Amino acid sequence: MSIATVQSAEYVLERLPHLGIIALVPGEIPTNQVIAVADALLASPVEAVEIVPNGPNTLDTLDVFRRRAGQNMLVGAGRVETVEQLAAVIDAGAQFASSSADFMLPLMAAAKKRHFLYLPTIHAAAQALLAHRAGSLWQKIRDDVDAESLESIQERLPTEISLIGNQIPLDFIDAALESDLRLVCVNDIYLDAEQPMADIITRARAARQMWLDWMHASAE
Repeated sequence: MSIATVQSAEYVLERLPHLGIIALVPGEIPTNQVIAVADALLASPVEAVEIVPNGPNTLDTLDVFRRRAGQNMLVGAGRVETVEQLAAVIDAGAQFASSSADFMLPLMAAAKKRHFLYLPTIHAAAQALLAHRAGSLWQKIRDDVDAESLESIQERLPTEISLIGNQIPLDFIDAALESDLRLVCVNDIYLDAEQPMADIITRARAARQMWLDWMHASAE
């Protein structure tokens, strides 16, 4: 499968409903550990990660993850705030991107030109509806949105919009899923450079199992 295909919005959108969990991974993993961390997540398996920039090596980390993951894992980029940053992460191999701040229409327009998936970040129903009119069916909830505000947003949204929780700890995955979030970006699967790979696998498997249990319960 070509690079253009696996980076296309159509390819990623087909896979999003089947993921459940996206592991948030910092860009500044020590160089000699990047492959080991990628392998630990693949072994779990976690089928999607979002590389969060926190230093100058973020694009290198993203590139290594993409090459290591092949077609077994989606690799996205977080905190993409400008058209220039969007172009850089696409060139580094990212398969989706999101912003930490509010929905940015220029980023969505630039992503569409490259047939790439931009996940807008929203904190109010008006933003979600604007993003929906621009063509976005998957949207991330901004970190500071509380349960009451989330419920208010959901009451006004078309049913075809799928919401993604961001910065969700392991202990809150169940609550996020019960709040009708279709995906959760988990922030404490990878902790730091001193973390044993076995602990990454344990945490990743626990996160995935919570999603599988929720899916099973929802189907009953």
